[in-house]
Amino acid sequence: MANPNKGIQPQKLNKFPANTAFSADDYYLLYNQTAQQQPARTLHLVAIPLFLFGLFGLLWAIPFPHLGFLGTYNGFFNWASFLLAFMIYFYLRLAPTVSYLILFFLLVCAYGVVQLSAWQVLSGPPLWAICGSLFLVSAIALAFTGNGETVTDKGKLLLAAPIWEVYTLLNKKPQQQ
Repeated sequence: MANPNKGIQPQKLNKFPANTAFSADDYYLLYNQTAQQQPARTLHLVAIPLFLFGLFGLLWAIPFPHLGFLGTYNGFFNWASFLLAFMIYFYLRLAPTVSYLILFFLLVCAYGVVQLSAWQVLSGPPLWAICGSLFLVSAIALAFTGNGETVTDKGKLLLAAPIWEVYTLLNKKPQQQ
């Protein structure tokens, strides 16, 4: 099925059209509009990974019920597994390379969360407090940057944020068609 938005110019992507499919390049161009000045770009480059890490850690901290059919793998499955599965599926459909990098980042997040959990056991601060603080601070930082999008559009932009991050860090430019 052909993408109806292929080749859309960045200035025409100022809103999310209803019932249309975006490509990874379109998401990049759309999100790039919210971070055009250098301070905003730097803030986004820092806040997006912190937001994802905080969200991943908060979901990890929510107790997951014991499911007998998982057997010995029960300890490896939690609410963060659903976030990981959703993100990989979503980004794999858009751009496989992006999904691999997102998967690598989420595995690094999982390692960090496991280390924070181990620190919590050794009388460290609670996992939910650390991840909740990171999530809240980064969400506030991301909410106050942008071009006056609606709350719904900001929620949709959160799906585009990792794509923008990967493209920006790799200095990849979207393909023009």
